[in-house]
Amino acid sequence: MDQQFLRQQLIKIIVSLPQDMLLELVSFVNYLRYKSSTRSGVGNAQAIFLQTQALGPVGMESEIPMYERLSSQELSQAFLDWADSHRLMDLPTLSDEAISRESLYGRATE
Repeated sequence: MDQQFLRQQLIKIIVSLPQDMLLELVSFVNYLRYKSSTRSGVGNAQAIFLQTQALGPVGMESEIPMYERLSSQELSQAFLDWADSHRLMDLPTLSDEAISRESLYGRATE
């Protein structure tokens, strides 16, 4: 199909959507942008992920937390995507000593 025709069809569908569905559509489109950027190796995947998941849809005043606007499956997938996005950052891991109880809380007094 012609790309211009598809764009026009998409615009018609969007215009016909009820107002309350637009926020969900923006969230979905942002998720697709993030997913596309991670597949293609685009360097700003983390920034797109933060926009789409942590901050909500860009350009819309949304105070609805993720746990209220996503199903449990979508929330689980968003968490897994967030965790996977950190693999791209090449961060150092913490040693066993760094995360030991004594390191976190100090030694208990006897």
